[in-house]
Amino acid sequence: MFWIVIDDFDKYSYRDNKVSIVIKDSPEPPSLTVSEHVKAGEAVSASCSASHSCPSDPPLLTWSHRGTLTVQSEQLKNGQWRVTSQLTFTPTIADHNKNLTCTAQYSKTKTAQDSKILNIKYAPVSVRVDAELTVKEGDTVRMQCSSDSNPAATYQWQDAAGVLQSEGETYTLQNVSRHTGAFYCTASNAEGQRNSTPVKINVEYPPEVKQGSACATTISGVTCLCIVDSNPPCQIEWLLPGETLPRSSTERHGSVTLSTLLRSLGSHTVTCHASNSHGNTTETFFLPQNEKLLYSLIPVVTVLLIVVMAILVWVAKRHWCNNDQPVTAMKDIATVMEKTSYAETSRKVEKNCTNSFYADPEFSPSIYGNIEAENCDIYVNQEDATYANI
Repeated sequence: MFWIVIDDFDKYSYRDNKVSIVIKDSPEPPSLTVSEHVKAGEAVSASCSASHSCPSDPPLLTWSHRGTLTVQSEQLKNGQWRVTSQLTFTPTIADHNKNLTCTAQYSKTKTAQDSKILNIKYAPVSVRVDAELTVKEGDTVRMQCSSDSNPAATYQWQDAAGVLQSEGETYTLQNVSRHTGAFYCTASNAEGQRNSTPVKINVEYPPEVKQGSACATTISGVTCLCIVDSNPPCQIEWLLPGETLPRSSTERHGSVTLSTLLRSLGSHTVTCHASNSHGNTTETFFLPQNEKLLYSLIPVVTVLLIVVMAILVWVAKRHWCNNDQPVTAMKDIATVMEKTSYAETSRKVEKNCTNSFYADPEFSPSIYGNIEAENCDIYVNQEDATYANI
């Protein structure tokens, strides 16, 4: 209280006008406010204020987050002042659950601070599917979808065509097959939604020989093709009774393996054996016997054709020399043939015929290839065809 003493006169005491002074070891913390509805990517403002009693030396307010600052000061009652700092910033997903702190520093010696935990709302990110991606055909597969979001997300499952298959965090596939396609999950909340990367289950199964596998005879021997579907890829061996043949030509196209065998075979059968880590299978091919007999006759027929050709050329030259006329058409050759004892020709050869061939329904036409026979006779007698072509 205020008290006055006057020498040799009087004394005054102001008991009714007392002043109380409170001394604190540390200053009061500043007051921090920030909006509760904060969304990632949208600007937000936070405010921090501190009271003081010395307008010439106010406290310095600083923030833990970068942004745009504005500062103002105002006088209060009873000799008090208040300084206020406002921060404007754009929060990100990384700011979620982080502290926003305002610090007040007094006379460079004492500090006080206040903090708020940021609650940032954002749509799902990092959506992913966790599952065992390699299984055996017939197994059960459990897939789980997860994401980072605020608020928490709900989940749906779609196939590759976008057709809804299930709802919930997990999706279970029973009795999975090799034809199982890809799946993805969609995470959604009030802020938006996002899809995971499609997941394709790798379904493994034992080898299976497919339709189209067969053997066919060719001029050079026998060509066999074995088509096998398997996962993982299989190993293919060609077997004769009591013998394993050398490695053949192999191609792979996805899950299909094609093995080609080209060689001369003395056996009536040949077997394709395919195996992988899940099993094995065999397929036996039977070689047509009439085609094997035909190929045993090919060398004999070839020699006979050469001999006949030489004789007919010699006859044609004599005819040409005696008549001073060239043999200009197949009709002239037929006339010459009538004067020889090598063949009897019973069919007229067309003048413009460029080729003739013998067609026997007992033999496969694929052996000789496709023969151009436009404007030509088709002989039912093999000798007719041989001499007409020469």
